[in-house]
Amino acid sequence: MKSITIATNEDKLAIWQTNHIKELLKLQYPQLNVHIKIIRTNHQINNDFQINDEIIDTPYSLEIEEQLLNNDIQISVHNVKYLSCSIDPGLIIAGYIKRDYSEDTFVTFNDFKIDDDLPKFVVGVSNLRNFALMKKYYPNTKLVILNGDVKSCIFKLKNFKLNGIILDKIIVERLNISKAPAADLDKHKFIPAAGQGATALIIPSHRFDIIELLQPILDKETYNTVTAERAFISKLNISNNYPVGVYAEMNDKELSITAFLSNNEGDIFIKENITKTFRDNSKSIGDKLANTFLKNDKIKKILPK
Repeated sequence: MKSITIATNEDKLAIWQTNHIKELLKLQYPQLNVHIKIIRTNHQINNDFQINDEIIDTPYSLEIEEQLLNNDIQISVHNVKYLSCSIDPGLIIAGYIKRDYSEDTFVTFNDFKIDDDLPKFVVGVSNLRNFALMKKYYPNTKLVILNGDVKSCIFKLKNFKLNGIILDKIIVERLNISKAPAADLDKHKFIPAAGQGATALIIPSHRFDIIELLQPILDKETYNTVTAERAFISKLNISNNYPVGVYAEMNDKELSITAFLSNNEGDIFIKENITKTFRDNSKSIGDKLANTFLKNDKIKKILPK
């Protein structure tokens, strides 16, 4: 293979990730011509980092799907957090590059710490997941739902008397969107969204040559943890639009996965953890955790009938 075209939509983080994948491929294959194509779509995911509680549950736009199936492009790049659990039969997830920055981070321009819990504090949140978690753990803190792109969120932090805002760390780190101090949030307390911080590579299902080409840049641990996380929400038949978080990590031959599911206000709250060896595959481990949630009577008050 002499050349390959990788594509993504106009999401700024996805563009950063696409350029990073190009660099990884060039390190492995210096003679390979790697072209990048930015596709403007009608279903732009998280356009210009619009932050709100409406995560569009689609793995790719129709435009990107058609170009993959027509071989106009060979690989499409996606932020897993916004990736549907269902993939067109003609396409597959070839794998994931090594995940960085799966956690959330707290950005502030003063000495406020997220552990403080006084009624005078005002915190901006960007999704239902963190809204519910803040309601659960810090019920006295006033919350503001942030809408608009990241720059507007930083503007509100500076000018609207917010003590801090919660953002995906990967956005803060990869795009240098703020010079304000940031503190990482505990992933076992502020549990990330399924696949947060991970990057998926989607290809036509029959392109075994591309799977082979990608092997040196794919990460097995990320595959196992993200597969377990996505299996969890898939089994519950929900998406990251819900107040839900799930985070998996590996230790030797074991996979540990922690998840929560809540109503919007955080007063009906389920949190569980399981650890399994790889006698079970990672998908089955995510399924098993979901089954413990489905057996909990509280879930009837959270999930739609």
